[in-house]
Amino acid sequence: MANMEESPNKWSILAAMSLGVMMASINTSISNVSLPDIGIYFNSSVGITGLVATAYFISFIGLALFSSKLGDKYGHDKIFISGVIGLIITSIMCSFSPSIQILILSRFLQGITGSLLLASPMIILEKAFSINHLGKAYGIYSVFAAVGLAIGPTIGGILQSLFNWRAIFLINVPLGIITLIMSIYSLDKIETMDVIWDIEGLISIFLATLFVITTLNCIEDKFYLYGLISGILTAISTYAFIKAEKSAEDPLINLNLFKNKTFTANSINLHLAYIAEYLFIYALPYFLEKVVHDGPGMVGVVLSAAPILMIFIAPISGEITDKKGPVLPTVMGCIVCIISALLLLHTNINSHGFNVFIMFAIYGIGCGLLQSPINKAIMVSVPEEYSGTASGVIPTSRSLGISFGVCYGSLIYSFTVPVILCNKMYYLVVQQMI
Repeated sequence: MANMEESPNKWSILAAMSLGVMMASINTSISNVSLPDIGIYFNSSVGITGLVATAYFISFIGLALFSSKLGDKYGHDKIFISGVIGLIITSIMCSFSPSIQILILSRFLQGITGSLLLASPMIILEKAFSINHLGKAYGIYSVFAAVGLAIGPTIGGILQSLFNWRAIFLINVPLGIITLIMSIYSLDKIETMDVIWDIEGLISIFLATLFVITTLNCIEDKFYLYGLISGILTAISTYAFIKAEKSAEDPLINLNLFKNKTFTANSINLHLAYIAEYLFIYALPYFLEKVVHDGPGMVGVVLSAAPILMIFIAPISGEITDKKGPVLPTVMGCIVCIISALLLLHTNINSHGFNVFIMFAIYGIGCGLLQSPINKAIMVSVPEEYSGTASGVIPTSRSLGISFGVCYGSLIYSFTVPVILCNKMYYLVVQQMI
């Protein structure tokens, strides 16, 4: 839906949305670095400790579309503010959890508040900016999302080394307070609409999310039988969700939207882009440390390559989108990402960290070109009454992409790195014989 009017508070609104998405993105990735220490502190198994990360994704992805419906019903401005407040409260709960069970529950609740926070920014920005400046706004917003995801583990590592694992969750408190103040004073009231709750759809998509993440975790841990069972349950739940949406009077997502080629193609494109990015983010540290034998410092430098380039490229891509449309920057971004992937495929045991840095930086250029046009194309391709749904589809596609990317990275690592190491040992033995 093209908006020709602009809010006088548009830049303050953009700042609030950007801080909000950065806070939520940091929260998505910050806990992973502390999982070993959390397991030791509570004397819990690896599987139970892993639920600290998994619980967040289950509730966040499973409730993202429902949260967008809450925004339609009560106002996306109110839902965003509720998400910020909830994230502050649940972050404090995580930090002061007395047991691993309470921590997992707190992370589950944190995922709910994260879904409330991230279900609304796209539609809020669409209402605040005219169609001629919306691409630039989405570009800047995308930068903060990428930076948050990238710096989460770094911030977590620093806070843990200076204090302990409890400190990593408290970073959300000052960021949340600043975001809350800016939101209260800048957000415009957004019109509401009547909503009929789709409870059957909500339950089925939540179960589908639960089972698909369980499937990915089982495959990642090589529990293939459990993965098969969970995969079957995923298919059943997905079928139930599709059936529920076809019969619902007011579905969580109108399946007719997928007849819109622009909406469908860009939703898939966004999902695939995050799969590829997080496949690299997962696999590169193992490759650099275990195969090339670079240190953690070089690993951190390499992983910062893509976000650094995105900071500069995404706003430029947004301006190109506003002036030339989304097709040109999207195609350019896909081509650049493919080039980067092909270059990374040719890395080997003799590759240097600096070379990998350049290759991953090229991927950052491609991602920077992609983000803004994809987001804008998704949002403006749907009628106004479905803008809230489209706003919920974006974080769902992104988060599922992250989950799939990590799983694929784990599988590739588990099956290919042993072969690489064996080849390297063979090469060294032959050299010694010569």
